[in-house]
Amino acid sequence: MKLCFVWHQHQPDYREEGRFFLPWTRLHGTKDYADLALLIGEYPLKHTINVVPGMLSQVDDYVRGMTDPIQELSVIPHRQRTRDHQQELARWICTLQFDTMVAPLDRLKALWPTLKTIAVNPDDGCLGEQEWLDAEVLFLLAWTGQCSRKRPVASRLLEQGRNYTRQDLADLALEHQDVLASIPAILRRLENAGTIEVSVTPYYHPILPLLCDSDDARECMPHATLPSPAFTQMDDAAWHVFAGIADWHQRSGRRPHGMWPAEGSVSMKALTVMAAAGVKWTATDEAILRNSLGVRWSPERAMLPYRVNTSQGPITMVFRDHALSDAIGFTYATWDAKDAVDDFLRRIHSKRLQALKVLPEHLHSQIVLPIILDGENCWEFYHRNGEDFLRLLFDHVANDPDLTTATVSEATANATEVLDHVVPGSWINADFGIWIGEPAKNLAWKTLREARKAVADHGNAPAVLSMVKRLEASDYFWWYDKRHVAEHSKQFDRSFRAGLEAVFVATGTEPPTNLSQSFHEAQAMDTAFKVFPVSFAEQSTMHRADVLTKEICVETDDAWQRFTVDLQQVPSFAEDVMLHLADQEGVERICRIMNQGTMLSSPYHDEGVERKSPTRVCIYLKTNAVWVASVEEQRADGTLARTALTITP
Repeated sequence: MKLCFVWHQHQPDYREEGRFFLPWTRLHGTKDYADLALLIGEYPLKHTINVVPGMLSQVDDYVRGMTDPIQELSVIPHRQRTRDHQQELARWICTLQFDTMVAPLDRLKALWPTLKTIAVNPDDGCLGEQEWLDAEVLFLLAWTGQCSRKRPVASRLLEQGRNYTRQDLADLALEHQDVLASIPAILRRLENAGTIEVSVTPYYHPILPLLCDSDDARECMPHATLPSPAFTQMDDAAWHVFAGIADWHQRSGRRPHGMWPAEGSVSMKALTVMAAAGVKWTATDEAILRNSLGVRWSPERAMLPYRVNTSQGPITMVFRDHALSDAIGFTYATWDAKDAVDDFLRRIHSKRLQALKVLPEHLHSQIVLPIILDGENCWEFYHRNGEDFLRLLFDHVANDPDLTTATVSEATANATEVLDHVVPGSWINADFGIWIGEPAKNLAWKTLREARKAVADHGNAPAVLSMVKRLEASDYFWWYDKRHVAEHSKQFDRSFRAGLEAVFVATGTEPPTNLSQSFHEAQAMDTAFKVFPVSFAEQSTMHRADVLTKEICVETDDAWQRFTVDLQQVPSFAEDVMLHLADQEGVERICRIMNQGTMLSSPYHDEGVERKSPTRVCIYLKTNAVWVASVEEQRADGTLARTALTITP
């Protein structure tokens, strides 16, 4: 059985006004990105490493001299540091994981209680200049990966353990710069050797399906309140895909064949965009396959690659084993390394035997188990940055006669299974609820939509267009989710609003909302989301199975309402559905839904209708408090069904 390890390397874009407002790209670069690749290179196994171009661009800026808050604090002479400086530096040092990053460094462990005190109140604790130097050097060593610790400066300072000088701190900072600068070269070397395949994510890590059409979230989130009108920027989605491919092509001379979409987010429109760019394979979570196969689903079928035919050509998909991927990402960190590897291999072999038993013999050669996870975030919770676990795992896999490893391109080369339709969703809950569907998120999408419109209205000037594409990144919306609480989350909100403000200023356009107010506090949309089932009094002349209309959903924001008509079945050529909507003044709109088309009659030219799917129609109307709706289903045999609803959004 083939194992496909895919390691996704990503950090949000922390750049703002010529500096980094958070240091995580640098710190994960020196602890994880180079180290994981170096470790992989020591074993005769195949891997896929997925890189985000926006992350590599940040690495470039670090190498060119752009700095972050920790670097800026470190160059302030001790005698010039204020109590605020000391508190801020202590807070940064105290972001370390104690058990795995602090406890192994005896001197840092001894300083830890005082650092924790200063982080809360600098007047309650005090460190001398030597103690601060030791803490700063050890902080950088804690963020140095196990392989990179073999470099001359890091190796010497680890052995020394304490009593560091300012020159030691400067030397280690320079060695960190060298580690960062080496990341693209290490990836190129391993790619040229055939050890890894490099795949990419769309350039700034956007949720691609939501860029294509945010209303596509309705298929996996049928009762969510979504922005209205929808965000639809297929051209921007295509730019992120093409630019992501071009970035690695330019860096390595090799054109990537694969693409891990941000957060494993897929939809048919997103797949079409990727196929148009020449992407050969993509991947997402097995829950997406379960939703897409319906009654044909079985766990074993997730261990096969599938070809999806789009209007722009075919693209092959693999589906990550959710439980095993998350076991590495979240479970095994606190386990003994041998116990974790034994458990992992036991589960792999159980899946292999079950797949051979259940799947037809002609598919056995295609069986693949994709293990896909973030390549950085979990390791700070492992002892020795996960090196013991990974080395033991790679040793066992390399010597197991029933297992082999493959890049995703190799594993998908002979896919014969075909998937007709992919239900939209991500690798988190198989939907997009993290990034859309709550007031702050919807306000963010609505404001971004207006910013994008302002850019288009002013000729899509390249400099301003580049600004708005950066704001399409998933990470801004991630931090609007109520489940994500972190000390620095408000900085993303502030950075996002500052970026939007810059776009509106550059285009001379008035923002649609107050950008001085946090989106966390603002209300994007009236939380009223109402569903009105449709039932016909005349069902004595019609069987319920023959009824076409299921329900009408109504969403409201500050200027518009969206009426979504959900049908139980597509009208035949001899049938149509007529929705009559009368407002408080008695002015009527009529929407006709036919087998292959829709028509809206409205007194306002800017109201409209959109056929989202064969059984879903969205009608966009100006906000009104009360509507009277009636539904007629007309058939060639003269049968007429009618219902009247009073809709009060």
